[in-house]
Amino acid sequence: VSNSNGIIWSAIYVGYLAEGGVAYWNGIQWQDIDFSDGLAGQNIKGIAIDSEGNAWVATTTGVSKISEVSNNISDILDLDNFLYPNPTSGKLNIKIDEDMHNICLYNNLGSLVLSKKIINKSVLELDISHFLDGVYYVVIDCDKTSVRKKIVLNQKY
Repeated sequence: VSNSNGIIWSAIYVGYLAEGGVAYWNGIQWQDIDFSDGLAGQNIKGIAIDSEGNAWVATTTGVSKISEVSNNISDILDLDNFLYPNPTSGKLNIKIDEDMHNICLYNNLGSLVLSKKIINKSVLELDISHFLDGVYYVVIDCDKTSVRKKIVLNQKY
């Protein structure tokens, strides 16, 4: 299935592992989204794209809506330069670009744990040392898209 921006979506399921999810082609590589990212279930029954480019994923345990993902190759490649260090021991620096508006941090279950509006800064330092070690996802809302980056918090790092 593809949306109006040319992003290709596919369901994936590995039977012998009893794990599944969806994947989308970002122009460079396949990016996967699974249960640990907040998908409603592991057994995918269908994918549909609405008129706004959102992917709706039906599973045996529920339905998940995945908002528009970036198909802008420069956004995907440059995000490593905007978010550092990764892995982090608790301080996360975000180099702010003029089209960035909001930063959200999600845990590996897909729950929002931090949201911050960006106000005219060149670098924003987030102190996430009070969170448990693990994988988190930073979502940065920009003018025309949202970009997402996986980070690792390891306070022994």
